[in-house]
Amino acid sequence: MHAELSRRAFVLAALALSPVFLPRLHAAGAACGTNCAPADIEALAPAQCRGMAYIPEGEFTYGDDYSASGRQIPPAYSPRPVVRLRGEAFWLDKCEVTEAQYFAYYNTMTGKKYLLHRASREDFPATAGVSQKIAEAFCAYLGKRLPTDKEWEKAARGGTATIYPWGDEWPGEAAKFVQFTTEAGFSAVAGKRPNQYGLFDLLGHAAERTSSEEVVVSGNLLAPPSNPLMAYVYSPGYRHIRHKCPTPGWRCAKSAEKDRKQTGKLQ
Repeated sequence: MHAELSRRAFVLAALALSPVFLPRLHAAGAACGTNCAPADIEALAPAQCRGMAYIPEGEFTYGDDYSASGRQIPPAYSPRPVVRLRGEAFWLDKCEVTEAQYFAYYNTMTGKKYLLHRASREDFPATAGVSQKIAEAFCAYLGKRLPTDKEWEKAARGGTATIYPWGDEWPGEAAKFVQFTTEAGFSAVAGKRPNQYGLFDLLGHAAERTSSEEVVVSGNLLAPPSNPLMAYVYSPGYRHIRHKCPTPGWRCAKSAEKDRKQTGKLQ
């Protein structure tokens, strides 16, 4: 009981101090007010993002050694050996958590009634000012969890053994699947085609958190000619060091066999 109250108090304190709320919020009533149930928050996702994609059990490629001819190794990146791993089946959100979903959660946890200044951002990925603990708590409230980095990479590869979900060549069909980031920032989720598992924005768009404390996974691709190196080298096997990527987004996962550790509530 004491541990549960302590965790909730920590999350509420983190929410109150999070700088993302200061420039973007004004007092207003959200659709579900300060009592948003998990189903209410799920329903705030764009139509094509609702529900979770099933990632089947099986082998997948993990890692990226950048050994293919002509590929440049990113600065300060240590290539990881490419191995074949076997993963259990799980479910993963089709899209990144949006600002509309996150602010509904914020309202519910704090008892405040805040809304975005610009409704046009409601389908943008929630990123700035959200800590690892808050992302974990958000997922737990929905009866989910953050994916492991291995689960994330398996999902991002879409069941393929190639460098990119569409093949080994860049750009190849990148324009169909990759939502590039511009100097103006991110855009709404699900702006391009989903991969073979029905997942949007796993390559490009926002970098995303996993349950690892050390890394977040690939994303945040600047379109050429803004940063052609970044646009070229990223793959599902790439990793950011977390402290070098201060504003990642996230999506939630759930084990195919019910995770006994999850209660769907803040712990």
